[in-house]
Amino acid sequence: MAMNKGGFSTGRRAFDVAEGLGLTVVLFALVAAIVYAATRPSVRVRLDLTEGETYTLTEQTKQVLAGLDEPIEFISIMRPELSAYPTGLATVQAEAADYVHSLLHEYELASGGKVTVRVLDPTADRLEVVDLMQSLHLARANVVLVRSRNRTEQVFLQELVTIDEGTSNLQDIHPAEIVDLRAEGPLTSALLSVSSEVLPRIGFLTAMGGPALGDFEQFGLGLLEQSVRLQGIEPQGFELQTANAVVPPELDVVAVIGPRSRLTQAMVDALAAFHADGGALLLALDPESPLRSQSDEAMDGFLRDLGLARGRYILVQDDLVGEGNGDSVLPIRDFADHDVTASIASQGTVATFVATGQVARHDDAPANVVVERLARTSQLAFADQPLNAQSSAGNYKLDPGEMRGSRWVAAARDRVGGDGRVVLFGTSRVMTNDTIQRGGAANLSLSLNAIQWLTGRQDALAVRPRTRFESRVELFADEQTEIFSYVIIAMPLAGALLGLLVWFTRRR
Repeated sequence: MAMNKGGFSTGRRAFDVAEGLGLTVVLFALVAAIVYAATRPSVRVRLDLTEGETYTLTEQTKQVLAGLDEPIEFISIMRPELSAYPTGLATVQAEAADYVHSLLHEYELASGGKVTVRVLDPTADRLEVVDLMQSLHLARANVVLVRSRNRTEQVFLQELVTIDEGTSNLQDIHPAEIVDLRAEGPLTSALLSVSSEVLPRIGFLTAMGGPALGDFEQFGLGLLEQSVRLQGIEPQGFELQTANAVVPPELDVVAVIGPRSRLTQAMVDALAAFHADGGALLLALDPESPLRSQSDEAMDGFLRDLGLARGRYILVQDDLVGEGNGDSVLPIRDFADHDVTASIASQGTVATFVATGQVARHDDAPANVVVERLARTSQLAFADQPLNAQSSAGNYKLDPGEMRGSRWVAAARDRVGGDGRVVLFGTSRVMTNDTIQRGGAANLSLSLNAIQWLTGRQDALAVRPRTRFESRVELFADEQTEIFSYVIIAMPLAGALLGLLVWFTRRR
């Protein structure tokens, strides 16, 4: 092949130029792709290296995000509050807001572009914040608004993070601190609420002398009702007439919680018709309500038809710290690997069952009816038999004829044919205000998970709280911009220029 004086033919030089231009185009395309990926939430992926995986979303939340049919917007309005005492509350609230904002961006990334996040500063964005607060009748900031085209849910900071506000006086100096991080549950529930055209409805049977909705006293259901609503489920009370009883057709779940009066056969027939039509049932029946001396044939027969049975004696564990009826306050640690209880079992938390009876699969249940255990006592529990025919309670001590052994205190039955689901608890006190406050997260999670499962919303289960706050490196806005400029733009461009320099050097 003929060579020019420079040692290269015209064709070779054209090839080298084309090669250099091609390399330049590839390098600049690579830089552009990196910059695009760094600025587009739908294609970014972040690694959660925090202790306890603080920002790792559960699979349930990811399923909710994957199933979104319309765009969702998170709007955060956070303003640390000044405390009357120097406890550092404002600083702790600012840390809590940072956690919430970081978690919101995880929702944004995991949604593939279906979720967007806006963080409004009450000072810099004052006009927009005022308009939003007035239009939504918000009395305070520190809230995340979850918005779809037709609905807006409000989730306040105290629902997302538990903060001990601390005290500051001469006798007790205690700084404010974050107790636990639990934003995923309320945020995912709000997502479900705004993305659902019709909210599931749960009806609580009233006028039976049991715990009441709207009651925040010791034995009320106020805390449960409030939490159910935050889960995107609409609770309501309803009555069943003594005769010609009918369950409201708009209900998805009926809850019968600790009735003190016996249900008539007409009431039970109404529940059976609702269940046979696909309605779900939440039954929390106390062993001594009504008293064992009174027949409860209608309810016992209904339970038998459902494939379930309940014990009419209180379970006791006499090795506990309490004495007398304190021995009927049972710590429950044994939870099954069921949709309702799997998340509680994985956390290792303890629920509190007070004056509970035993529940079980009925001996005469049809073979196609599968009843699964949700929770059971330790091996030290026993059924406390009454002292005599006139007494309805025992002596809370192990007597002859009473045997220790693990017993179920909560059970679930899935759909059978056209019938709905059923959850049975051996006590109503598992979900009353006093026990939720005493049993903490496990009691509330158990109640809410049961309701979510009954409505068929497994996606809302297992959104667990985090109890540790990670160490952080705080960066100001200009520092973040500087790092972005160096790492995302300058370094790839420097690599591209270095490659071009090497190519030109090799040409010579």
